[in-house]
Amino acid sequence: EAINVMGAWEKLQNNKDRVKPVNLGLVDCGFEVDHEDLKGIYAEVFYDGKTNGVDAADRGHGTHVSGTMAANCDNLTGICGVYPYGKGRLYGVSLGGDQKWGGVNAYAENKGYLNSIMSQKIAYAELIVRNVKVINQSQGFNWYVNKYLKKDDQGNEYVEYDEVKKWWDDPLNFFDQTRIVTDLSDFFQRMIDNGYDFVIVTGAGNDSHPSIGHLDARYASWLTLIPRMVYTEV
Repeated sequence: EAINVMGAWEKLQNNKDRVKPVNLGLVDCGFEVDHEDLKGIYAEVFYDGKTNGVDAADRGHGTHVSGTMAANCDNLTGICGVYPYGKGRLYGVSLGGDQKWGGVNAYAENKGYLNSIMSQKIAYAELIVRNVKVINQSQGFNWYVNKYLKKDDQGNEYVEYDEVKKWWDDPLNFFDQTRIVTDLSDFFQRMIDNGYDFVIVTGAGNDSHPSIGHLDARYASWLTLIPRMVYTEV
């Protein structure tokens, strides 16, 4: 109800003779292709198998997101995905998690999926050249985990959110990311210039917390760092 999915379904139903289903794409850490509510949904998953995939235990997030996108609507299992025409049209790219599990970061310049523009380019290229029109990547830098996740004397984890806020408010801390993301922006522009069209959906970031309020989403991921005034077509 929050995003008026049922209203969208009604509109699709009323215009079913004119609806042209599109391919969907997911850039994540893989997903459970044999999940009971995803069987028959996906078309292909890249970099997610055997020695060049991610640990099955790490696929929970991707499974959750892919289900939200396109879970089977023709059964009484689980949920119905937002897009009711997703069967056979969902493509996935495993960006990778822990370096030892490979994923697309096995082909990146520094083997680190959080720090590699090359891994991002590879992931998106696999989808865009296959005419995927809507691509979701609900992943971010998660700075609070990378920099300010601590453990107390009993081994319990906690986050120093005051320190996160201080660090976040200094734009110099994001200088390298802002500079490097130009490469990703240029890549998207080249794809558009070559006749591809696509929409990318990204999360606003997981770094905010009630104690500090919502942090500037521009620093949450490569995608949110793309300067709108330069790349208006994207």
